[in-house]
Amino acid sequence: MPAVTVQMWFVDSDVEVTPGSTTVLQLIVVNVGEETETFRLSVAGLPAPWTTIQPATITVLAGSQDQVDVEVRPPRLPSTAAGSTVMTVRAIAEDRADLGGEVTVALTVAPVQDRRLTLLQPAQRTRRRATFEMTLENRGNIHASCRMRLVDPSGRLEADFHPPAVGVDPGQTSLVRARVRANAHWWERRSRTLPFRVEAEQQGMTPATDAGSLVQLPAFPEHLLGGLLAVLVIAALVLASWFGIIRPAIRDAADDAVRDRVPTTPSTATTVAPLVTSAGGPSGSTPTTSTAPTVTDATPAPTATTVPAAAEQGAALAQRLNVDVAPGQTQTANYVVPAGTLLRVTDVVLQNPDFDKGSASLARNDQVLLTWGIDNMLLVPTAFVTPLEIQGGEQLVFSLTCGAVGGSASQTGTCSASVLLSGRIFPAPAA
Repeated sequence: MPAVTVQMWFVDSDVEVTPGSTTVLQLIVVNVGEETETFRLSVAGLPAPWTTIQPATITVLAGSQDQVDVEVRPPRLPSTAAGSTVMTVRAIAEDRADLGGEVTVALTVAPVQDRRLTLLQPAQRTRRRATFEMTLENRGNIHASCRMRLVDPSGRLEADFHPPAVGVDPGQTSLVRARVRANAHWWERRSRTLPFRVEAEQQGMTPATDAGSLVQLPAFPEHLLGGLLAVLVIAALVLASWFGIIRPAIRDAADDAVRDRVPTTPSTATTVAPLVTSAGGPSGSTPTTSTAPTVTDATPAPTATTVPAAAEQGAALAQRLNVDVAPGQTQTANYVVPAGTLLRVTDVVLQNPDFDKGSASLARNDQVLLTWGIDNMLLVPTAFVTPLEIQGGEQLVFSLTCGAVGGSASQTGTCSASVLLSGRIFPAPAA
Protein backbone atom coordinates (compact mmCIF):
# COMPACT_ATOMS: atom_id res chain seq x y z
CA MET A 1 0.00 0.00 0.00
CA PRO A 2 1.56 3.37 -1.01
CA ALA A 3 2.07 6.09 1.57
CA VAL A 4 -1.01 8.29 1.91
CA THR A 5 -0.30 11.68 0.40
CA VAL A 6 -3.81 12.30 -0.92
CA GLN A 7 -7.23 12.27 0.69
CA MET A 8 -10.45 11.65 -1.33
CA TRP A 9 -14.15 11.53 -0.62
CA PHE A 10 -17.41 11.51 -2.58
CA VAL A 11 -19.94 14.24 -2.12
CA ASP A 12 -22.65 11.53 -1.89
CA SER A 13 -21.76 8.50 0.16
CA ASP A 14 -24.64 6.18 -0.92
CA VAL A 15 -25.74 6.32 -4.55
CA GLU A 16 -28.41 4.45 -6.54
CA VAL A 17 -27.64 3.79 -10.19
CA THR A 18 -30.08 2.61 -12.86
CA PRO A 19 -29.01 0.22 -15.63
CA GLY A 20 -29.06 1.95 -18.98
CA SER A 21 -28.66 5.46 -17.52
CA THR A 22 -25.64 7.52 -16.44
CA THR A 23 -25.07 8.77 -12.88
CA VAL A 24 -22.33 11.38 -12.21
CA LEU A 25 -20.60 11.40 -8.82
CA GLN A 26 -18.39 14.28 -7.57
CA LEU A 27 -15.04 13.14 -6.15
CA ILE A 28 -12.93 15.56 -4.05
CA VAL A 29 -9.12 14.98 -4.22
CA VAL A 30 -6.88 16.71 -1.59
CA ASN A 31 -3.04 16.71 -1.79
CA VAL A 32 -1.87 16.48 1.85
CA GLY A 33 1.80 16.22 0.86
CA GLU A 34 4.40 18.96 0.79
CA GLU A 35 4.96 18.90 -2.97
CA THR A 36 2.80 19.31 -6.05
CA GLU A 37 1.86 15.87 -7.41
CA THR A 38 0.19 14.50 -10.52
CA PHE A 39 -2.17 11.61 -9.74
CA ARG A 40 -3.59 8.94 -12.02
CA LEU A 41 -7.08 7.85 -10.98
CA SER A 42 -8.45 4.30 -11.51
CA VAL A 43 -11.52 2.29 -10.47
CA ALA A 44 -11.60 -1.16 -8.88
CA GLY A 45 -14.46 -3.48 -8.05
CA LEU A 46 -17.52 -4.84 -9.90
CA PRO A 47 -18.56 -1.41 -11.29
CA ALA A 48 -15.12 -0.82 -12.89
CA PRO A 49 -16.28 -1.68 -16.48
CA TRP A 50 -19.22 0.73 -16.11
CA THR A 51 -17.21 3.70 -14.75
CA THR A 52 -15.40 6.61 -16.44
CA ILE A 53 -13.39 9.31 -14.58
CA GLN A 54 -13.14 12.76 -16.14
CA PRO A 55 -10.29 13.63 -16.04
CA ALA A 56 -8.41 10.44 -15.30
CA THR A 57 -5.18 12.34 -14.50
CA ILE A 58 -5.04 15.47 -12.31
CA THR A 59 -2.26 17.67 -10.87
CA VAL A 60 -2.89 18.99 -7.35
CA LEU A 61 -0.74 21.58 -5.60
CA ALA A 62 0.54 20.80 -2.13
CA GLY A 63 -2.12 21.51 0.46
CA SER A 64 -4.85 22.15 -2.16
CA GLN A 65 -7.76 20.13 -3.59
CA ASP A 66 -9.46 19.44 -6.90
CA GLN A 67 -12.74 17.89 -8.06
CA VAL A 68 -13.30 15.20 -10.72
CA ASP A 69 -16.49 13.65 -12.14
CA VAL A 70 -17.00 9.91 -11.88
CA GLU A 71 -19.57 8.70 -14.44
CA VAL A 72 -21.27 5.37 -13.64
CA ARG A 73 -23.38 3.77 -16.41
CA PRO A 74 -24.44 0.16 -15.65
CA PRO A 75 -25.47 -1.69 -18.85
CA ARG A 76 -29.14 -2.61 -19.21
CA LEU A 77 -28.48 -6.35 -19.30
CA PRO A 78 -29.84 -9.29 -17.31
CA SER A 79 -26.27 -9.91 -16.09
CA THR A 80 -26.26 -6.54 -14.27
CA ALA A 81 -27.59 -7.89 -10.99
CA ALA A 82 -29.77 -5.68 -8.85
CA GLY A 83 -28.63 -4.86 -5.32
CA SER A 84 -25.73 -3.26 -3.42
CA THR A 85 -22.10 -3.25 -4.53
CA VAL A 86 -18.91 -1.32 -3.63
CA MET A 87 -16.79 0.81 -5.95
CA THR A 88 -13.21 1.82 -5.06
CA VAL A 89 -11.34 4.76 -6.64
CA ARG A 90 -7.54 4.85 -6.29
CA ALA A 91 -5.10 7.75 -6.86
CA ILE A 92 -1.41 6.91 -7.53
CA ALA A 93 1.28 9.51 -8.06
CA GLU A 94 2.78 9.30 -11.55
CA ASP A 95 6.38 9.94 -10.46
CA ARG A 96 6.28 7.87 -7.25
CA ALA A 97 4.19 4.76 -7.13
CA ASP A 98 4.60 4.64 -3.36
CA LEU A 99 2.47 7.74 -2.91
CA GLY A 100 -1.34 7.71 -3.24
CA GLY A 101 -4.66 6.97 -1.59
CA GLU A 102 -8.11 5.43 -2.19
CA VAL A 103 -11.79 5.86 -1.34
CA THR A 104 -14.83 3.56 -1.52
CA VAL A 105 -18.49 4.28 -2.14
CA ALA A 106 -21.58 2.07 -1.87
CA LEU A 107 -23.66 1.75 -5.04
CA THR A 108 -27.16 0.31 -5.24
CA VAL A 109 -28.12 -1.07 -8.67
CA ALA A 110 -31.83 -0.47 -9.24
CA PRO A 111 -34.04 -3.39 -10.30
CA VAL A 112 -35.12 -3.54 -13.96
CA GLN A 113 -38.39 -5.20 -14.89
CA ASP A 114 -38.43 -6.08 -18.57
CA ARG A 115 -40.57 -9.09 -19.59
CA ARG A 116 -41.45 -9.95 -23.20
CA LEU A 117 -44.37 -12.22 -24.11
CA THR A 118 -44.42 -13.50 -27.71
CA LEU A 119 -47.04 -15.73 -29.35
CA LEU A 120 -45.30 -18.15 -31.70
CA GLN A 121 -48.53 -18.68 -33.74
CA PRO A 122 -50.45 -15.39 -33.65
CA ALA A 123 -53.40 -16.87 -35.59
CA GLN A 124 -54.79 -20.39 -35.99
CA ARG A 125 -57.73 -21.83 -37.93
CA THR A 126 -59.96 -24.37 -36.19
CA ARG A 127 -63.59 -25.29 -35.70
CA ARG A 128 -63.49 -24.89 -31.92
CA ARG A 129 -60.15 -25.63 -30.17
CA ALA A 130 -56.50 -24.74 -30.87
CA THR A 131 -53.24 -24.86 -28.92
CA PHE A 132 -51.13 -21.68 -28.95
CA GLU A 133 -47.47 -21.67 -27.88
CA MET A 134 -45.78 -18.58 -26.47
CA THR A 135 -42.48 -17.58 -24.89
CA LEU A 136 -41.99 -15.45 -21.77
CA GLU A 137 -38.55 -13.81 -21.82
CA ASN A 138 -37.04 -12.00 -18.82
CA ARG A 139 -34.75 -9.21 -20.02
CA GLY A 140 -34.66 -7.56 -16.60
CA ASN A 141 -32.16 -8.11 -13.79
CA ILE A 142 -34.54 -9.59 -11.17
CA HIS A 143 -36.55 -12.79 -11.04
CA ALA A 144 -39.96 -12.65 -12.78
CA SER A 145 -42.94 -14.58 -11.36
CA CYS A 146 -45.99 -14.22 -13.59
CA ARG A 147 -49.51 -15.65 -13.78
CA MET A 148 -50.95 -16.23 -17.25
CA ARG A 149 -54.35 -14.86 -18.22
CA LEU A 150 -56.44 -14.66 -21.43
CA VAL A 151 -58.33 -11.42 -22.07
CA ASP A 152 -61.39 -11.61 -24.37
CA PRO A 153 -63.81 -8.69 -23.92
CA SER A 154 -66.46 -10.47 -26.03
CA GLY A 155 -66.52 -13.50 -23.72
CA ARG A 156 -66.48 -15.96 -26.64
CA LEU A 157 -63.16 -17.62 -25.76
CA GLU A 158 -61.69 -19.49 -22.81
CA ALA A 159 -58.15 -20.80 -22.22
CA ASP A 160 -56.22 -23.27 -20.07
CA PHE A 161 -52.51 -22.47 -19.57
CA HIS A 162 -49.77 -25.03 -18.98
CA PRO A 163 -48.20 -23.99 -16.65
CA PRO A 164 -50.67 -21.44 -15.27
CA ALA A 165 -47.87 -19.55 -13.43
CA VAL A 166 -44.30 -19.09 -14.70
CA GLY A 167 -41.06 -18.15 -12.92
CA VAL A 168 -38.23 -16.86 -15.14
CA ASP A 169 -34.70 -15.93 -14.03
CA PRO A 170 -32.92 -12.90 -15.56
CA GLY A 171 -31.81 -13.63 -19.11
CA GLN A 172 -33.90 -16.81 -19.35
CA THR A 173 -36.95 -17.78 -21.47
CA SER A 174 -39.84 -20.13 -20.64
CA LEU A 175 -42.31 -21.83 -22.99
CA VAL A 176 -46.03 -21.68 -22.16
CA ARG A 177 -48.90 -23.47 -23.95
CA ALA A 178 -52.48 -22.22 -23.99
CA ARG A 179 -55.38 -24.40 -25.15
CA VAL A 180 -57.89 -21.86 -26.44
CA ARG A 181 -61.47 -22.91 -27.16
CA ALA A 182 -64.58 -21.18 -28.43
CA ASN A 183 -67.68 -21.38 -26.25
CA ALA A 184 -69.88 -22.63 -29.11
CA HIS A 185 -69.74 -23.95 -32.66
CA TRP A 186 -70.07 -21.51 -35.55
CA TRP A 187 -73.01 -22.37 -37.79
CA GLU A 188 -72.66 -19.67 -40.41
CA ARG A 189 -71.26 -20.50 -43.83
CA ARG A 190 -68.22 -18.21 -43.60
CA SER A 191 -65.50 -18.34 -40.95
CA ARG A 192 -65.13 -15.65 -38.26
CA THR A 193 -62.10 -14.16 -36.50
CA LEU A 194 -62.05 -13.99 -32.69
CA PRO A 195 -59.26 -11.66 -31.42
CA PHE A 196 -57.83 -12.05 -27.92
CA ARG A 197 -54.92 -10.92 -25.75
CA VAL A 198 -52.64 -12.94 -23.47
CA GLU A 199 -51.15 -11.29 -20.38
CA ALA A 200 -48.36 -12.33 -18.01
CA GLU A 201 -49.28 -10.58 -14.75
CA GLN A 202 -47.02 -9.84 -11.76
CA GLN A 203 -48.24 -7.94 -8.75
CA GLY A 204 -47.22 -4.32 -8.75
CA MET A 205 -45.88 -4.40 -12.31
CA THR A 206 -47.22 -3.67 -15.76
CA PRO A 207 -48.24 -6.99 -17.38
CA ALA A 208 -46.41 -8.31 -20.42
CA THR A 209 -48.91 -8.87 -23.23
CA ASP A 210 -49.28 -10.05 -26.83
CA ALA A 211 -52.27 -10.31 -29.19
CA GLY A 212 -53.56 -13.28 -31.18
CA SER A 213 -56.65 -14.45 -32.99
CA LEU A 214 -58.58 -17.67 -33.43
CA VAL A 215 -60.16 -18.06 -36.87
CA GLN A 216 -63.24 -20.21 -36.22
CA LEU A 217 -64.32 -22.32 -39.18
CA PRO A 218 -67.96 -23.28 -39.81
CA ALA A 219 -69.22 -26.41 -38.06
CA PHE A 220 -69.62 -27.99 -41.51
CA PRO A 221 -66.92 -27.76 -44.20
CA GLU A 222 -67.30 -24.89 -46.64
CA HIS A 223 -67.16 -27.27 -49.64
CA LEU A 224 -69.65 -29.76 -48.21
CA LEU A 225 -72.37 -28.48 -50.56
CA GLY A 226 -70.08 -28.99 -53.54
CA GLY A 227 -69.26 -32.52 -52.40
CA LEU A 228 -72.93 -33.37 -51.98
CA LEU A 229 -73.65 -31.94 -55.42
CA ALA A 230 -70.91 -34.12 -56.90
CA VAL A 231 -72.39 -37.20 -55.22
CA LEU A 232 -75.84 -36.31 -56.56
CA VAL A 233 -74.45 -35.84 -60.07
CA ILE A 234 -72.70 -39.21 -59.94
CA ALA A 235 -75.87 -40.86 -58.66
CA ALA A 236 -77.87 -39.18 -61.46
CA LEU A 237 -75.38 -40.45 -64.04
CA VAL A 238 -75.59 -43.97 -62.66
CA LEU A 239 -79.41 -43.90 -62.72
CA ALA A 240 -79.40 -42.42 -66.21
CA SER A 241 -77.07 -45.16 -67.38
CA TRP A 242 -79.32 -47.80 -65.84
CA PHE A 243 -82.64 -46.51 -67.14
CA GLY A 244 -81.34 -45.10 -70.41
CA ILE A 245 -78.78 -47.71 -71.50
CA ILE A 246 -78.46 -50.86 -69.43
CA ARG A 247 -82.13 -51.60 -68.69
CA PRO A 248 -83.33 -51.01 -72.30
CA ALA A 249 -80.50 -53.22 -73.55
CA ILE A 250 -81.55 -56.03 -71.18
CA ARG A 251 -85.22 -55.66 -72.26
CA ASP A 252 -84.26 -55.77 -75.95
CA ALA A 253 -82.14 -58.88 -75.43
CA ALA A 254 -85.04 -60.58 -73.61
CA ASP A 255 -87.49 -59.69 -76.40
CA ASP A 256 -85.09 -61.06 -79.02
CA ALA A 257 -84.74 -64.30 -77.07
CA VAL A 258 -88.55 -64.70 -76.87
CA ARG A 259 -89.02 -64.07 -80.59
CA ASP A 260 -86.37 -66.64 -81.45
CA ARG A 261 -88.31 -69.32 -79.56
CA VAL A 262 -91.75 -68.78 -81.34
CA PRO A 263 -92.33 -71.67 -83.96
CA THR A 264 -93.49 -71.08 -87.56
CA THR A 265 -96.88 -72.99 -88.15
CA PRO A 266 -98.36 -73.34 -91.72
CA SER A 267 -102.18 -73.64 -92.02
CA THR A 268 -104.51 -75.06 -94.81
CA ALA A 269 -108.20 -74.58 -95.56
CA THR A 270 -110.40 -77.42 -96.98
CA THR A 271 -113.98 -76.98 -98.36
CA VAL A 272 -116.35 -79.92 -98.82
CA ALA A 273 -119.09 -79.32 -101.40
CA PRO A 274 -121.95 -81.67 -102.38
CA LEU A 275 -121.91 -83.20 -105.91
CA VAL A 276 -125.46 -83.39 -107.45
CA THR A 277 -126.21 -85.97 -110.24
CA SER A 278 -129.58 -86.13 -112.08
CA ALA A 279 -130.63 -89.36 -113.91
CA GLY A 280 -133.51 -89.40 -116.44
CA GLY A 281 -136.07 -92.10 -115.77
CA PRO A 282 -139.47 -93.05 -116.87
CA SER A 283 -142.19 -90.52 -116.53
CA GLY A 284 -143.24 -90.08 -112.95
CA SER A 285 -140.09 -91.56 -111.61
CA THR A 286 -138.37 -89.81 -108.66
CA PRO A 287 -134.93 -88.42 -109.31
CA THR A 288 -132.11 -89.47 -107.06
CA THR A 289 -129.46 -87.25 -105.59
CA SER A 290 -126.05 -88.44 -104.38
CA THR A 291 -123.40 -86.41 -102.48
CA ALA A 292 -119.66 -86.99 -102.24
CA PRO A 293 -116.91 -85.00 -100.60
CA THR A 294 -114.98 -82.98 -103.08
CA VAL A 295 -111.82 -81.03 -102.35
CA THR A 296 -112.38 -77.58 -103.79
CA ASP A 297 -109.40 -75.65 -102.28
CA ALA A 298 -106.15 -77.05 -100.96
CA THR A 299 -104.01 -73.92 -101.14
CA PRO A 300 -101.99 -73.58 -97.92
CA ALA A 301 -102.34 -70.37 -95.86
CA PRO A 302 -99.53 -67.93 -95.92
CA THR A 303 -96.62 -68.96 -93.69
CA ALA A 304 -95.93 -66.71 -90.68
CA THR A 305 -92.60 -65.03 -91.16
CA THR A 306 -90.21 -64.13 -88.28
CA VAL A 307 -89.48 -60.39 -87.98
CA PRO A 308 -85.74 -59.95 -88.16
CA ALA A 309 -84.09 -58.71 -84.97
CA ALA A 310 -83.12 -55.05 -84.66
CA ALA A 311 -79.76 -54.12 -85.98
CA GLU A 312 -76.95 -54.85 -83.56
CA GLN A 313 -76.61 -51.84 -81.15
CA GLY A 314 -73.67 -53.04 -79.06
CA ALA A 315 -73.51 -53.43 -75.29
CA ALA A 316 -73.62 -50.29 -73.13
CA LEU A 317 -70.43 -49.52 -71.17
CA ALA A 318 -69.98 -47.18 -68.20
CA GLN A 319 -66.43 -47.30 -66.83
CA ARG A 320 -65.11 -45.11 -63.99
CA LEU A 321 -61.36 -44.48 -63.50
CA ASN A 322 -60.34 -42.99 -60.12
CA VAL A 323 -56.93 -41.67 -59.00
CA ASP A 324 -55.66 -40.64 -55.52
CA VAL A 325 -52.25 -38.94 -55.56
CA ALA A 326 -50.09 -36.96 -53.11
CA PRO A 327 -49.20 -33.27 -53.80
CA GLY A 328 -46.42 -32.77 -56.33
CA GLN A 329 -46.83 -36.27 -57.82
CA THR A 330 -48.60 -37.88 -60.83
CA GLN A 331 -50.67 -41.08 -60.80
CA THR A 332 -52.55 -42.96 -63.59
CA ALA A 333 -55.44 -45.41 -63.92
CA ASN A 334 -56.26 -47.30 -67.12
CA TYR A 335 -58.94 -49.38 -68.84
CA VAL A 336 -57.96 -52.01 -71.44
CA VAL A 337 -60.51 -52.74 -74.19
CA PRO A 338 -61.10 -56.53 -74.37
CA ALA A 339 -59.55 -58.28 -77.37
CA GLY A 340 -61.90 -58.92 -80.26
CA THR A 341 -64.10 -55.90 -79.47
CA LEU A 342 -64.43 -52.25 -80.52
CA LEU A 343 -65.26 -49.54 -77.98
CA ARG A 344 -67.00 -46.34 -79.08
CA VAL A 345 -66.83 -43.65 -76.37
CA THR A 346 -69.62 -41.06 -76.59
CA ASP A 347 -69.35 -39.17 -73.27
CA VAL A 348 -66.58 -38.31 -70.79
CA VAL A 349 -67.29 -36.70 -67.39
CA LEU A 350 -64.41 -35.40 -65.20
CA GLN A 351 -65.21 -35.21 -61.47
CA ASN A 352 -63.23 -33.17 -58.90
CA PRO A 353 -65.44 -33.29 -55.75
CA ASP A 354 -62.86 -31.82 -53.33
CA PHE A 355 -61.87 -28.83 -55.51
CA ASP A 356 -58.25 -30.04 -55.68
CA LYS A 357 -55.74 -28.10 -57.79
CA GLY A 358 -53.65 -29.54 -60.59
CA SER A 359 -54.11 -31.01 -64.08
CA ALA A 360 -55.59 -34.18 -65.59
CA SER A 361 -55.53 -35.87 -69.01
CA LEU A 362 -57.14 -38.77 -70.91
CA ALA A 363 -54.99 -40.65 -73.43
CA ARG A 364 -55.34 -43.55 -75.84
CA ASN A 365 -52.18 -45.52 -75.22
CA ASP A 366 -49.55 -42.71 -75.53
CA GLN A 367 -51.79 -40.35 -77.53
CA VAL A 368 -53.29 -37.58 -75.36
CA LEU A 369 -56.97 -37.03 -76.25
CA LEU A 370 -58.16 -34.58 -73.58
CA THR A 371 -56.47 -32.34 -70.98
CA TRP A 372 -58.02 -30.39 -68.11
CA GLY A 373 -56.89 -27.83 -65.53
CA ILE A 374 -58.92 -29.00 -62.53
CA ASP A 375 -58.49 -25.86 -60.34
CA ASN A 376 -61.91 -24.84 -58.91
CA MET A 377 -63.70 -27.38 -61.16
CA LEU A 378 -66.31 -29.73 -59.72
CA LEU A 379 -67.76 -31.44 -62.82
CA VAL A 380 -66.59 -31.24 -66.47
CA PRO A 381 -68.85 -33.17 -68.93
CA THR A 382 -67.66 -33.73 -72.51
CA ALA A 383 -69.90 -35.23 -75.25
CA PHE A 384 -68.67 -36.31 -78.70
CA VAL A 385 -70.65 -35.89 -81.93
CA THR A 386 -68.44 -38.56 -83.47
CA PRO A 387 -67.60 -41.30 -80.95
CA LEU A 388 -64.00 -42.10 -80.14
CA GLU A 389 -63.18 -45.61 -81.38
CA ILE A 390 -60.80 -47.69 -79.28
CA GLN A 391 -59.68 -51.03 -80.74
CA GLY A 392 -59.45 -54.23 -78.72
CA GLY A 393 -56.18 -54.48 -76.82
CA GLU A 394 -55.75 -50.69 -76.66
CA GLN A 395 -56.14 -48.84 -73.36
CA LEU A 396 -57.57 -45.57 -72.11
CA VAL A 397 -55.23 -43.94 -69.56
CA PHE A 398 -56.47 -41.34 -67.03
CA SER A 399 -53.61 -39.30 -65.50
CA LEU A 400 -53.80 -36.87 -62.52
CA THR A 401 -51.07 -34.43 -61.36
CA CYS A 402 -51.72 -32.98 -57.87
CA GLY A 403 -50.77 -29.33 -57.36
CA ALA A 404 -52.51 -28.71 -54.02
CA VAL A 405 -55.07 -30.54 -51.90
CA GLY A 406 -58.55 -28.99 -51.64
CA GLY A 407 -59.98 -27.76 -48.32
CA SER A 408 -62.42 -30.64 -47.72
CA ALA A 409 -59.65 -33.23 -48.30
CA SER A 410 -56.98 -31.65 -46.10
CA GLN A 411 -57.24 -34.53 -43.61
CA THR A 412 -56.44 -37.19 -46.25
CA GLY A 413 -53.54 -35.22 -47.71
CA THR A 414 -54.15 -36.42 -51.30
CA CYS A 415 -55.83 -35.16 -54.44
CA SER A 416 -58.73 -37.31 -55.64
CA ALA A 417 -60.36 -37.09 -59.07
CA SER A 418 -62.10 -39.50 -61.45
CA VAL A 419 -63.34 -39.75 -65.00
CA LEU A 420 -66.53 -41.55 -66.12
CA LEU A 421 -66.39 -43.10 -69.61
CA SER A 422 -69.72 -43.85 -71.31
CA GLY A 423 -70.28 -45.56 -74.65
CA ARG A 424 -70.98 -48.91 -76.36
CA ILE A 425 -68.79 -51.92 -77.05
CA PHE A 426 -69.19 -54.00 -80.25
CA PRO A 427 -67.71 -57.19 -81.61
CA ALA A 428 -64.72 -56.34 -83.77
CA PRO A 429 -65.66 -56.26 -87.49
CA ALA A 430 -64.50 -59.21 -89.55
CA ALA A 431 -61.25 -58.65 -91.38
